[in-house]
Amino acid sequence: MKKNFLLLLFLASFLNADFSAPYLQDKVDFWTKVYTLWDSNQVIFSDSINPKIIYHVMDLPKIPNEISAPKFSKEVSLKKEQIKKIIDHLQFKTELNNYDEKLYESIKEVLKNVDFDDVKLSDQVRNQSGLKSQFELGLKLSGSYMHEMKAMLESMNMPQELLALVFVESLGHLHVVSHASRSEGAHV
Repeated sequence: MKKNFLLLLFLASFLNADFSAPYLQDKVDFWTKVYTLWDSNQVIFSDSINPKIIYHVMDLPKIPNEISAPKFSKEVSLKKEQIKKIIDHLQFKTELNNYDEKLYESIKEVLKNVDFDDVKLSDQVRNQSGLKSQFELGLKLSGSYMHEMKAMLESMNMPQELLALVFVESLGHLHVVSHASRSEGAHV
C-alpha cells in the first residue's frame, strides 16, 4: 500500500501538476513524513487505517547506512505490545500492569478525540521505520543515473514517470534484494 501512495506523490511531482485527492491526503502526509522527517533509527507506531493517529515514535541507536529496527526487532515488538495493551486499557478498561506512564499519557492524549466505532484499535497498530537518510542516499545514487534512465525510457517510448519506481522499489540502491519475494535471490 505504501508504494501506491509514494508512486502517486512522485508522479505528481514529475508531472508538475497539482495533486488533488483529498481522501488520500492523510496517507500521503504520513508517507511524506516517513521519507522526510523520521530517520532510519526511528520506528513509528501508527494506526493502519487512519495514519493521522501516531501513537509513538521510538528512537533506536543509529546504525550507519542501515535501518535500525531489524537489529532491534525484539525491542520494537515489546514496544508495540505495550502500546496495544495501553490502547486496550483505554478503549475497553482492561487490566494494565507494569506500564510506561509517559507512554500511557501520550497515547491517552492521542486517543481523546478518536471515535472508536466498535473497532478494536489495538488490532490496527502497525510500525514503520523512518527512511529519511535512506531516501537522501537514494536521491544521490539515482542522480548519477537519472539522465541515462530518462534516455532509456524515451528510446522505448515509455513515460518518464516510471522513474518514480526507482524510489518506490529500492530508494535508488543498486543491490537491493526484495524481502517480499519468495524466490531465492530475487532482486528489485
